[in-house]
Amino acid sequence: MPSFPYEIIRMQLDLDLVRKILLTFEADDRLDMTQWYQYTPQNFGLDDSQKNKVIYHVIMLVQGGFVDGNAFGGAIMPAVRGVTLAGHGLLSSMHNDTVWRQVKRRVKPLGHVTLQMVADIATAVVRKRLGLP
Repeated sequence: MPSFPYEIIRMQLDLDLVRKILLTFEADDRLDMTQWYQYTPQNFGLDDSQKNKVIYHVIMLVQGGFVDGNAFGGAIMPAVRGVTLAGHGLLSSMHNDTVWRQVKRRVKPLGHVTLQMVADIATAVVRKRLGLP
């Protein structure tokens, strides 16, 4: 088990940062699953003081199977080479601001949730908007 700085272990999931990271990865034409790339907090509109927060969220996306990446552990930014099929599924609910607000509204009363739960809720919101059971 990799050792992480204490502030990373105590972090809470920031769904808006998850969205920003995934949208950034999706828009990066270099991420075609053939080469590894590392990002900085600036790639997501944050400064270096937010490095651990970005690392944590990228690691969560990698561990959740939403991003194909290599989480090294510690305070090293994971290398990424693409968004997975599951990540694209989650992204489908993140593109539309109205849908994304509905997802966050449904998640909020639950408190802490996993990324998979967010994806499941997002799927339910999209299905409802489409009139599907």
